[in-house]
Amino acid sequence: MEARYLIDIGGKEREVSVLDLYKFYQDYPDENSCKDLVPFTGDVDKKPESYDEARREILEALRAAWRLPLDLRRKAIHRLFLRWHPDKNPDNPKFAAEMMKFLLEQIERMKKEEQRLVEKPENFSKNDFSEMFKQCNRQASRERATFYNYQRYCPSFPTSSPTTGHRPSSGFRFDSATFHSAETYTTPNPREARRWIEQAEGDLSVCQYLERKPFDAMACFTSQQIVEKCLKAALYYECGLTNEQLHTHDIYSLVTCVNNLKRWKNDEVIRLSLAVADYYLSTRYPNRLSYPKVPHSSFDGQSCDAMSSAAKVLRLVKAFMNN
Repeated sequence: MEARYLIDIGGKEREVSVLDLYKFYQDYPDENSCKDLVPFTGDVDKKPESYDEARREILEALRAAWRLPLDLRRKAIHRLFLRWHPDKNPDNPKFAAEMMKFLLEQIERMKKEEQRLVEKPENFSKNDFSEMFKQCNRQASRERATFYNYQRYCPSFPTSSPTTGHRPSSGFRFDSATFHSAETYTTPNPREARRWIEQAEGDLSVCQYLERKPFDAMACFTSQQIVEKCLKAALYYECGLTNEQLHTHDIYSLVTCVNNLKRWKNDEVIRLSLAVADYYLSTRYPNRLSYPKVPHSSFDGQSCDAMSSAAKVLRLVKAFMNN
């Protein structure tokens, strides 16, 4: 963690910390040129297999981190959080949870030890990593949700080796024959999720207007649209969507995916969503109803319950995104 390297990108040498090597800062991208990269052949995911070995690695990493300036120390702690977070270790979450607990205990111990040595304890609050841990916890949870959602909808996604039981190394990430392109999967995007929620809120205003007229059929259809947008927003926020999920109008499929998210804790969303699931086609096309019924006059009295269910789903998803 204390190592520094002299790198040459774009004909200009620059000394950087090993903690910054995963980033490329290009002040003048038009003038830069890059040599061919040499593929890494090692196993970047390999971790200690015994408790003693893992604890020893963590202690050595923390001692090295504590010798760094505060900004680099934070980067080092961030990497350790993600390295040992249970959601980043789906092959052995119990072992990772024990190591994460040990890591947090040692950070707290070293913070207290440092606090006793500094002359002005009031400055110690700058070295608080609790907020960073919350961010790392959110990041790890989102990445795990993305992994399982991608795995479910992209069967060619490699999960584990039948001989070793381990997931493939990072080298598989660039295998175009194995992975779907970025055009078929949209990664998590909280800002895009909020756009969908904003549109759902606008739809709810329209639905309240339609329900008063009465335009029950269109109010029911709009309720279905509110729920659909909310469920897609939850997926956008947490794990991203496949093209299939993005373009589907199947409420049952979407609500099943949302309810399977690790952080989602409210099963009521299933009942509320299914209450409007059948309104996408039947509220607009006569051939979806038995003769001589027509949608315009076939949903009297249903719009109030449909709108209520949609509004509750909207509240649930907003609470989920704000948690």
